[in-house]
Amino acid sequence: MKHITYIILFSLVFSCSNNNDINYTLTLDNDGITVEVFDTTVKDENRFNFNNKIFTVGTKFIYNYEFISKDGDSLLINVKNNNWTFIPKNNSDSTTITRIDLDVKNGLKPIIDQLPDYNQTIISYTLKPLPYYNLTGVVENEANIWIHPPRAYLFEILELNPFPYVKYPLKVGEKWEWTLKVGGQWSDPRWKVWEGNITNNYNYEITDNLDLETKFGKVRCYIIYATAKSELGITKLRAVFNEKLGFIELNYQNIDNSIINLNLTDKIDKNGV
Repeated sequence: MKHITYIILFSLVFSCSNNNDINYTLTLDNDGITVEVFDTTVKDENRFNFNNKIFTVGTKFIYNYEFISKDGDSLLINVKNNNWTFIPKNNSDSTTITRIDLDVKNGLKPIIDQLPDYNQTIISYTLKPLPYYNLTGVVENEANIWIHPPRAYLFEILELNPFPYVKYPLKVGEKWEWTLKVGGQWSDPRWKVWEGNITNNYNYEITDNLDLETKFGKVRCYIIYATAKSELGITKLRAVFNEKLGFIELNYQNIDNSIINLNLTDKIDKNGV
């Protein structure tokens, strides 16, 4: 998981303010992600949310998913008694995960109660129709957007893949990189087993900027290709990103050569639009 206690390497040369006139600086954390830093007197629990343009508080993103095994089978998953199994698409029932809801939360609780230095916008992932969700975070500011993927049940495999991540300014040909240690708690015999930490080295590149037909009509998109390399092997991500909708498509090639595709089917803001 992403480090919460940061070693600050250097600060960018500019400072910013959000719509609430709270000043902050942008600083690289020890993973290479640019984060906001506020004066210690700033206690507002929405300080990491005010400048968000896509991941605004109260917004819901609904994704469908597709899993394709390394043998080419198209599968879904069932979750029963906190255990999950693969099933053919035509065998779905009331325990079948049908979609993934991402909700942007207000404030910093309850995470900040356990991690006082937490500096991300809190989001939740709900694997429908399950009634409960997992909390994690997204970083959005003038310099970059970086987001944890869903990581429950089958989706734990995504911890080994490149995370959705864009850096501004968006321009075809731009490249960036970062690194992350991934612990053995994410291993599973269904894809790969290891002990202790391995280091993922990520490389990203914007390869195209074009109009695409989507569920939201024709929208301008950036295509981003990324790889993650470690002693376990190579994983890949193709991301389709729009500056208003966020990540429209996330196409993952996993450590065992299986595929997970996430496709945005709806975005609902806090006013229900």
